Amino acid sequence: VTLRWGLARTFAYAYLPAMLFFFLVPPWSLPGIPNLTAPTAVGYAVSLAMFLRWRDLAVIRLNLIDALMVLMLIPPALSIAFNSTQDPLWDSISQTGDLFFRWLLPYFLARVALHDATARRHALYVLCACAIIIGVLAAYEARISPYFVSRELKRRNLSSILGNTQVLYRYGLARALVTMGQPIDLGVCGVLMGTMILILTPAAGSKWSKPWPLIGICGAGGMVLFSVSFTAWVALIVAFVMYAVLSRPKLGGYLALPIMICMIGGMVYLTDNLLNTDIPTDRPKEDAEASKWIRVRIVQDSWPIATEQAGWFGMAKNVPVDQIGVGSVDNAYLLFIMQTGWSYLILWVLLMIVVAAKSGRALGRAAGLASMRLPLGAGLAGCVATFFAMYTVFYGFVYGVLLCVLFGLISSMTQMFADYARPALAGPQAGSTQQEFSMASYGSPAGSPQ
Repeated sequence: VTLRWGLARTFAYAYLPAMLFFFLVPPWSLPGIPNLTAPTAVGYAVSLAMFLRWRDLAVIRLNLIDALMVLMLIPPALSIAFNSTQDPLWDSISQTGDLFFRWLLPYFLARVALHDATARRHALYVLCACAIIIGVLAAYEARISPYFVSRELKRRNLSSILGNTQVLYRYGLARALVTMGQPIDLGVCGVLMGTMILILTPAAGSKWSKPWPLIGICGAGGMVLFSVSFTAWVALIVAFVMYAVLSRPKLGGYLALPIMICMIGGMVYLTDNLLNTDIPTDRPKEDAEASKWIRVRIVQDSWPIATEQAGWFGMAKNVPVDQIGVGSVDNAYLLFIMQTGWSYLILWVLLMIVVAAKSGRALGRAAGLASMRLPLGAGLAGCVATFFAMYTVFYGFVYGVLLCVLFGLISSMTQMFADYARPALAGPQAGSTQQEFSMASYGSPAGSPQ
């Protein structure tokens, strides 16, 4: 696909379906290099074909978000090197390669795709189709046959998920899993897919009220609903509220950065509050109380490890999970500290601030142009909602890849808006009037001159 149609259409035709349907296929071991998984299977092919299609990357004008995305490969690689007991060099190279395929490649594929008129239209169709299929299957699992899809995939050796023997119920619904790592992953992926559909619809010259995008959004909503996840439900509410604020003319430009800084401060305050919260020894039986109890227990058990053992570059895979009473770390930020150190968390915070700052600047430029302002407002709202959700969910599932895709879409949108604001540098399209210019008119079909 890359050789025939280029990187932009590879993102639409191959990468998105591979991540959403086959992310959990058991890996094939390849000694010395990243194992063959769904991300690397597409990644190896794309990387090889990229040598012949390198001109596809010319549409990207590098910015600070790109630099941070590259820098964030360093702490995990150093963490592996410092903690490896076998071959630090090759283990570090393998870790870097794996991160390249799961972090950097989806980011830059999304960046390239948004600059191609044909690719972003096709990406919209593919994403809506995936959301509809997964949403319907989620409804089927919630009410008719729990874990039907994941069990069928496991039986055919197409899923590495093992813990589906005990069905999780909440409010009379089985918590759907479908092709994702866990119900929370399914719900957060629904929020991210809905956000991406909201971005790609005007970028493809369509409207949200048309049948295909509307049904796609409903499919993404079904993923959130039937995950029966408090994290996903709250993330959806946060996304709606943030979109209502950030998409307002001028208001989003002024508030984007303060909102992100307040959210970071709020999570610091929440951590301090949970560290000083008294909880019972035994887990409560009621679902909402049990969910809260687990989150408090994770913070209180993980904090000594994060502050006393992790250091600047973490413990890689040597995190003493047996010291955490619930046996897992459903808090991405604490997981970052324990596995890759405080340096990695600092880069995450910088990335949040830079994404908000660049988005706010672009929102200010597009204050009077709804066709440009609304998609970026939706993208930033999806980011804020996911950052919020990450406080109560493990990191490393499919939603982590989709978040990188969202970063790429936001980065390219800020470039579009910068071109619009600088007509002398961006050519005749950017020099058009506000009434004439839109995201749909930006870029060119694959293979034609940029």
